[in-house]
Amino acid sequence: MRKAIIMLVFIFATVSCTKADSDRKAIDTTLNSFYENINKRDFKSLNSICSPQMTKWLDFVKTFGDDIVIYKEWESKSVEIKGTKAIVTIVATDQFGNKTECVWKLIKTNEKWLIDVFDNSSADITPDKNANQKIEKQEATDKTQIKDSL
Repeated sequence: MRKAIIMLVFIFATVSCTKADSDRKAIDTTLNSFYENINKRDFKSLNSICSPQMTKWLDFVKTFGDDIVIYKEWESKSVEIKGTKAIVTIVATDQFGNKTECVWKLIKTNEKWLIDVFDNSSADITPDKNANQKIEKQEATDKTQIKDSL
């Protein structure tokens, strides 16, 4: 009896780990597909990996035309899976070398991971070398300069 319980626990643990690995690979595939297809401007393929909510965002992005940035590389920083929902933080580097941290929320529907929400609200994570520079303002020396500075 004890061996049977240990065997069941072992099987359950193995199946759980395999499922988590499978979900992680599927999520990575979905996000890789997003970046590859956004670079190609292939909105038909993008719609196939997005929830209805996200396709509305894509319709908006489509209006940017050739002004959409091209991503040179992207890497998962963290992946958190809870049931049929996942939150993934990606660090993406664009064609200009700017690194941006993006948070993706995915949902699992019909055994397929779909991008549901995209949060790119965090600023460029590459520090701006001029951010702490003090800008000196030249003082006005006569009435004309004072009037012009107002």
